[in-house]
Amino acid sequence: MKFFEDNASDSSSAKYFLTVDDFNPGAKILYENLGYKCVGELPDFYKNGINCYLMMKRRG
Repeated sequence: MKFFEDNASDSSSAKYFLTVDDFNPGAKILYENLGYKCVGELPDFYKNGINCYLMMKRRG
């Protein structure tokens, strides 16, 4: 993740987004510990009955 964040943008105002499935709470906690915040939920995002959390982190 650090490599991605360091190389994904040269803008100091960059925002990074990712999705985490609701059945994977450990991943959500990991990303929260890395500074990502849940900014929304995507119900039935790619399959009925599976929701995703939209996570965002601001650079800097």
